[in-house]
Amino acid sequence: MLTSSRINDMQISAKHALKLAIGAAALVGAAQANAFTAFQTSGLQSDELIIKGRVAYEYDWNKSGKNHDDHDDAGSRTAIKYTHHFNEDFAVLGTTEWGYNPFFRHGSDTRRNKLDYYKRLQFAGVSYKGIGTLTYGKQASVYSMVTDATDQYWVFGAAADGKTGLKHLVGADRPDNSLKYQNAFGDVTVGLMFGGNDHDYDDDGSRLTRRHFDQAAVNWQVAPDVTIGTAYNHAAMKDDASDENFNVEQYVVGATWTPGNWTLGVLAGQYHNELAGNYTSARGYETFTQYAFKDLVSFGDVSLYGGLNRLEDRNSPARSSSYIVGTALKTHKGFGANDRFIVALEHVFNDNKNSSGRDLDAEGKNLDATSLLVRYNY
Repeated sequence: MLTSSRINDMQISAKHALKLAIGAAALVGAAQANAFTAFQTSGLQSDELIIKGRVAYEYDWNKSGKNHDDHDDAGSRTAIKYTHHFNEDFAVLGTTEWGYNPFFRHGSDTRRNKLDYYKRLQFAGVSYKGIGTLTYGKQASVYSMVTDATDQYWVFGAAADGKTGLKHLVGADRPDNSLKYQNAFGDVTVGLMFGGNDHDYDDDGSRLTRRHFDQAAVNWQVAPDVTIGTAYNHAAMKDDASDENFNVEQYVVGATWTPGNWTLGVLAGQYHNELAGNYTSARGYETFTQYAFKDLVSFGDVSLYGGLNRLEDRNSPARSSSYIVGTALKTHKGFGANDRFIVALEHVFNDNKNSSGRDLDAEGKNLDATSLLVRYNY
């Protein structure tokens, strides 16, 4: 006999299944409509235009560790990259990349289903072989050269690498108004970055000013499958409400090792005034371990992976800690030579503590969470 409780559970499950089906259908339709290709001219002077991106859908159980299920966009974006080669050594380049929500869930006026979009990258520069690349605008930080060692999960991760908080202001992720230099000297890649005045608002609505930031990173490819690196970031900040100046400092070291079908990454960092949560001084640790079964299915690779993300307050027992496990399928076949469909299922075991060293309160803020990702790269 079906009880009212069981009927309600069935209705909820059916509702969730319907949401998943609608999201997947929208993803496939968008992917088919947006499978752009690049063009390229040849000769001493040549031009190259690349249009690429992704459409991604995500369904979350216990989203953000709370007793709440949801579905949404998972980082859909489109990038246009143009390069003009004057000769085989010298080139000028430019990139613009925009994120958007193809499911129309959080537009400026949801009643009219307006598309929610935002600028991720927009920069231009010059490149000369042997001398390096110099770019200006909103762009990926050189800090990411090192944090990419463990920022390899499809859904979770990157919670303890110092790139949280007001990212573009601090300079650790995709800062605006930034000048970036990068070059490879044999097995060593060097990155330098500087940024000027910028503004944003903190979670409490108060305005913050970045007076300037400076950053440096070095990666050394010790062996064909081993890379180690370190990065430093400093941002001079001002709280406009209190007229108080303060500094953000971040140090990270990381390493990757890719023997055979394995991928292993480790990262450790120390952060001061990171603008993430309530930690004025913190340490972060991340790991990533993956094994890819490259011959398990004929049309793609299946991988199993997992690791740790742990951000610790240096002044109390408080921590933001999680253990991640997942599996993913990445196909070899799509609408073009480099196309990839990705389906990933990840589960996170939350192990957060408050400043008293206890689990977070019982309102559902520390629940284990699961996410399903479906993504098409074009």
